[in-house]
Amino acid sequence: MVNYMNPFPTAGCYPYIQFANEDIPWLRAKVNEMDAMLARVAASKHVGLLNTNTGMTGHDLCQLPTRQYVTAVLPLSSDPLIAVPFHPTQLGANHQAATIVAALGG
Repeated sequence: MVNYMNPFPTAGCYPYIQFANEDIPWLRAKVNEMDAMLARVAASKHVGLLNTNTGMTGHDLCQLPTRQYVTAVLPLSSDPLIAVPFHPTQLGANHQAATIVAALGG
């Protein structure tokens, strides 16, 4: 099982992303809670869980689109057809794939 990358930084960067700076810690905590729930389910089903949050530093929502692993609520992209809110960017998908390949021993 693969968890969710937590795109929220430790501090906000309003107005670059459309959340009040004071809300960022709460949002970050909610994604962490969701990942903890996935870890509990994985453990109860005796399956492994890959932590794709490793390596997220410097790739959060406050970064330029060329550095983000996940898009914001209003994605910034030169191609709007490939930018979906709160989904991995190509960089993020590459990060997830590399995490999976490494875990499989490749």
